[in-house]
Amino acid sequence: GKEYSVDAWVYKNYKPKEIIIRTREFIEDGEARITILVKDAKLEKKLFNIIKKLKLRGHINLQFIKNKNLIYIIECNHRFGGASTFSIMCGLDSFYWTLLSYFRNEGEVKKIRFLRKNIKRQVRVMHDLYI
Repeated sequence: GKEYSVDAWVYKNYKPKEIIIRTREFIEDGEARITILVKDAKLEKKLFNIIKKLKLRGHINLQFIKNKNLIYIIECNHRFGGASTFSIMCGLDSFYWTLLSYFRNEGEVKKIRFLRKNIKRQVRVMHDLYI
């Protein structure tokens, strides 16, 4: 099947605030060098339910393979992944939400409306440039 990544931010009651799904189009050294946003309401709903069952909180990063209608979770990390910056640029401001939740409370996070930005693709270059 096809490999995907998901970044999500999850409340203390294990309910996801929002998720960003992306394909891992080109992978090098285990890192997605090219990632593309996926908009699929049915897949999002399935992933919301899976994330609730995992009972994690804060920012999470999942990798899975979708084959037909089946989802196979291959990795689940309670951290920011290498391409989580893409999800942040798409509007999943989970770093800020985590700090806000920790220093104030989750009620402040709930007040923030999620606005998905129309960014389609991220290309990551992993080489230093010396000028």
